[in-house]
Amino acid sequence: MKKLVFMALLGIMMEKNEEPVGGPPPTTCGQFMALRNGTEWIAAPTASFASIGQDTVNVLIEQCQRFGKAKTIAWLGLNRLPLQPNTYPLTSVCWATTAGTPLSAWFYSARHDGLGSRHYRLETADSTNALTITSYDPATRIVRGQLHATFVPEHPGQEKADTIRIREASFTARVRL
Repeated sequence: MKKLVFMALLGIMMEKNEEPVGGPPPTTCGQFMALRNGTEWIAAPTASFASIGQDTVNVLIEQCQRFGKAKTIAWLGLNRLPLQPNTYPLTSVCWATTAGTPLSAWFYSARHDGLGSRHYRLETADSTNALTITSYDPATRIVRGQLHATFVPEHPGQEKADTIRIREASFTARVRL
């Protein structure tokens, strides 16, 4: 009888589940919208000041659907963005060194089981990698912007088909103190 119960539990655990896994989506879902490789991508941005002088911000964009049917989640990071409205070219750097690099960007995806994570860097051949700050209101700390970027796998051996193209992206985020 114990073996039968064990086998039934094992079968339930191994059953293919198409439902999303993970916690609830971030509260700012929908404040970042883009085309990711031609498919609509709705995500949640958060922003924080990157320096004591509060003249630049870091923006972290997190996929809304936690892991989803593909059992993966993705993040996009934009580092040390000026708050003055303008269009800025983005800098391609190694993922591990982006924290202090002005106008750098990275993309990261991970599976829910911790296996198969991938780091991406900006494609240097794409001269249209740019971020536009459309407005910043110091009273409300609301920053709005647009993004156009292409990311390629950082590590050798990952397929060129894994290129991530972010197009027609727009975001709104309140900068946290």
